[in-house]
Amino acid sequence: PKTVFLSIGANNFDDSCNASYPYGTSTGQIADCIKNIIECIEINGAIPFWMGLPPFEECGAAQDKPLTFNALIQNWLVSKNLPSCFYLERMIQDKSWDAMGGRFFNNLAYDKHPNEAGNRLIAEICAEALASFNKIDL
Repeated sequence: PKTVFLSIGANNFDDSCNASYPYGTSTGQIADCIKNIIECIEINGAIPFWMGLPPFEECGAAQDKPLTFNALIQNWLVSKNLPSCFYLERMIQDKSWDAMGGRFFNNLAYDKHPNEAGNRLIAEICAEALASFNKIDL
């Protein structure tokens, strides 16, 4: 592929967005693994877009921990002149947003996967990011 969108890392954290898997792994080690995957994609000739961590139910409406982690990776991506597109920021700006995921999740406490509205928003953000990176109009 010419472009790879990555939505990875969530399974390495518990519901409070604390590094938890594999046992004893630190947030920095998870970040390093994501960076390695991104570099492998780039080395193989594709453009990697990391989409950031999703929301975590126990992080409440503010989602400070996943946003902080996303910023850590984004700073590294900027230093390498690589793109990113984070859907979490757009979700939490929606007036419906709350700790259960607003209109984007049926109930974040029970189902960590976005519903149709959430998947639609993610697809729109990917399309916008790709268009912006390639300087084309949608």
